[in-house]
Amino acid sequence: MFYFPYFVLLFLAIWCRINRYTYNAQTVGFLHHAAAVGGGGERVLWVMIDQLQRNDASKGITREYVLFINSDSSTNNGLAQLVERQFKIKLIKPLRLVFLRPSLTKWLSGDEYPCLTLFLQTVFGGALLFIDCAVLNRMTPVVIETVGIPMVYWLLRVFVGTTVVSYTHYPIISSTMLSRVSNAQVSTTNHGVAVTNPIVRKIKYVYYYIFYYLYKVMGQFPVIVFANSSWTLGHLKKIFAPRDVRLLYPPCDVKGFFTESLPIAERKPLIVSVGQFRPEKNHMLQLRAFHRCLHDLPSDATLVLMGGVRNDADRARVEQLRGEAERLGLAQRVRFEVNTPFDNVRHLLNTGLVGLHTMTDEHFGIVIVEYLAAGCIVLAHKSGGVQLDIVNDPSLGFLANTEELYAQQMVRIFSLWKSDIAALQSIQQKGAAHAKTFSDEAFGARLAHELSSVLKS
Repeated sequence: MFYFPYFVLLFLAIWCRINRYTYNAQTVGFLHHAAAVGGGGERVLWVMIDQLQRNDASKGITREYVLFINSDSSTNNGLAQLVERQFKIKLIKPLRLVFLRPSLTKWLSGDEYPCLTLFLQTVFGGALLFIDCAVLNRMTPVVIETVGIPMVYWLLRVFVGTTVVSYTHYPIISSTMLSRVSNAQVSTTNHGVAVTNPIVRKIKYVYYYIFYYLYKVMGQFPVIVFANSSWTLGHLKKIFAPRDVRLLYPPCDVKGFFTESLPIAERKPLIVSVGQFRPEKNHMLQLRAFHRCLHDLPSDATLVLMGGVRNDADRARVEQLRGEAERLGLAQRVRFEVNTPFDNVRHLLNTGLVGLHTMTDEHFGIVIVEYLAAGCIVLAHKSGGVQLDIVNDPSLGFLANTEELYAQQMVRIFSLWKSDIAALQSIQQKGAAHAKTFSDEAFGARLAHELSSVLKS
């Protein structure tokens, strides 16, 4: 009886490895259960697949690509149409789809857990994902995981023998999070009794500390770990040391913005903010900074908040922002564009003066690159990948990290627009040139080079 669990694990490993050998050795899988959602992470996935297919075609390589995706997604044809409509990406050839069970993948969402969210989401949710894709289905010899579920790294490596590649958008825990708990610093991940009660704070710190080292162990199993920004790279190198982590900026759709970008002199006095209505985007800071400097801006200057709404909590947040705008007397100077079509977003960025961003420690910030490509003057948060990789020179835009500084920078931009438009023209031109370094093609070339040792022809 003592040996029974070991026999079960041995049988599991044999079963999974036999299933793996039913694929051609060159077959590559992509593990992204919510591939049909249409967010920034999904665009990275689809550009990755598209660029690898094109690289294979240019070299005469025949390789099958498999996508592990929720079964509530559309058929292959429907999915291809969805991707073409959302991202303007048309794959060279169809993928093989392996459908996962939403009843299992739903446990990857933090909304399912009332407490211990990080641990349960990662360990329990990740284990169920492994069972779905490798036990109930067949896992490929090589898999590229693009969501950030570290539990599957070691399970796939140990039980299936799969070569795992990870593309990480952000670390699920970091030394910064530990520091915030230790110092009772309020943030989106640390608030309430965890800040005010020293006993709860200590318990949470121990919980984070244990999970931090669990994450470190799981990070040793992929053969390649990609980080999407210098900020993410720095954190992952610290967490996963001594293993190597490679920098690979996410692809940004800059071409579509270049063609319709207006010169600075012809733009409208709009401050445009694009981002989902989530707490960490800090739209409240945008309203208050705009209110602080309103009397120093042109009388027709308008703040436009554009973003997606996912659920009732997001809808309630929009109503709260509307209420705050009313309270501040900004009802006539602030517009809300909720779930607006992408063509409308692009039009406003191509014609508005300022692209606004207020999220602290944004891991990269694709929308900032879109601001640059569209010709907006960027005003972004002085932190994270935005500061390190995108607006990493004063000639590319403006940075701030407090309500007062944001207000000052807004006034400064509009003053230059009136008195020294050549200065803004220079920023616009340099920003557009910088945006090209984050193009789909640049991403594809670097990706193919980095994966050359894994994806052998």
